[in-house]
Amino acid sequence: MPIHFQGDTRAFSLVETVIALGIFAFCIVAIVGLMPVGLNAVRSVSNENNAIHIASSIEGIWEVAPANSTLSYAQFPVTNFYIGATNNSPPFYFNEFGEETTQAGASLKMTYNATVNSTFPAAYDVKMVFSWPPVGNATSIREFTYTISK
Repeated sequence: MPIHFQGDTRAFSLVETVIALGIFAFCIVAIVGLMPVGLNAVRSVSNENNAIHIASSIEGIWEVAPANSTLSYAQFPVTNFYIGATNNSPPFYFNEFGEETTQAGASLKMTYNATVNSTFPAAYDVKMVFSWPPVGNATSIREFTYTISK
């Protein structure tokens, strides 16, 4: 004789299971849809941090270098930066690790303009402009201005 339980149902119905799977699928699709936005935000913050690091490193190198010199630094190669330049520099490209690279492997582009300070002739006003992405229309730009005395 089979045993029948009356009033004690502990299983899920098919309708409840389908509704739960639908809610789960909707949540997964929403999370997957937000991933590119989050990754772009992380990439942008990483590029901005690199720009800050590179700008402060270049400023420190320029501060201790003799006037009108070409600079190079072992862990941070910086080539053809001239203190006292009066026109915009050609673009310089940096990868995601802050190393100078070619345009093809770059995540940042930097140009600078160094002019003689009008108040202190022995000082230079250096404006560095970082932009990313380095090719095409830049969606983010960060500017740094330093006064370097010599």
